[in-house]
Amino acid sequence: MAEEDRKNMMARKCDDIAEQLREIMGDGLVISEDTLFFAESTYGLGVEELESALTDPDFEDGEVILELIFFPDQRIRSAVEKHLVDSIFSSEHEKRIIKKLVRQQKSVRLMLPDAELSFNVFTSESLLGCLVEKLYICRSMDEQICAVLDQHVSPDRAQSARILLRCRGDRFSDTSQHFLCKLIEKGVDNHDFDKLFDLSLTLLAERTRQMSAEAYFLEQKRVWTDTLNNIRKFIRKRDQYSMEYLMMQRYQVPHESEEAVLSRLALLTIITDDVLSLQPKEEP
Repeated sequence: MAEEDRKNMMARKCDDIAEQLREIMGDGLVISEDTLFFAESTYGLGVEELESALTDPDFEDGEVILELIFFPDQRIRSAVEKHLVDSIFSSEHEKRIIKKLVRQQKSVRLMLPDAELSFNVFTSESLLGCLVEKLYICRSMDEQICAVLDQHVSPDRAQSARILLRCRGDRFSDTSQHFLCKLIEKGVDNHDFDKLFDLSLTLLAERTRQMSAEAYFLEQKRVWTDTLNNIRKFIRKRDQYSMEYLMMQRYQVPHESEEAVLSRLALLTIITDDVLSLQPKEEP
């Protein structure tokens, strides 16, 4: 493809992304429950006060709340991701999208979840720029992992996996790439594939080079099993004694819930046992 043709193609893609974002914002943005909690716990702003605060130019921290509202959700990321396949974007492309949005998107309607209340806020270049920058369109994707996703996974699941890769921005070694590709090929039919893939990305980013991916996953399974046992032991102790007594005895209080650790351990066990059939080394 000639250089001029490539530039024109990328310009069209940028304009398509800007138009896609404009259409979504034209329908309005829903303020998430997490953002509502942040506004109330940090600034004492309930639902009734939120409109007046965000439309008041003298409220200095309004931009902080607005940036949380304009943070791309899964709907926005999915709509944009389809335009990013097989293309390499630069900061210049990012600037083109922002400029087009600034010209066309002067205000956005904000809506509260499970309520009829809505109100308009004016946009700014910094606010729209924050939205576009958080899409991470300039991040390069691992070609081998994306190729295996496209080959073995349904288009919707492949897109969700690419969004996870793009948002995390991790760079994987050859051994980690091989591990992920094997997980994709063997775990594609599991109904929890998205969760398995997400957990694997987290663990691969945490592991050190001194331990293989397979060994690290098995080690984490052992650690999380011990953690779960300790939590259950604490629960039994708490049923026998008061919390004050346990604190006086300096009994170690778990910082995670039994449900959270059990859910994570269940997913990891699917990866190690059901999908990859990993076996721990025999102890001498």
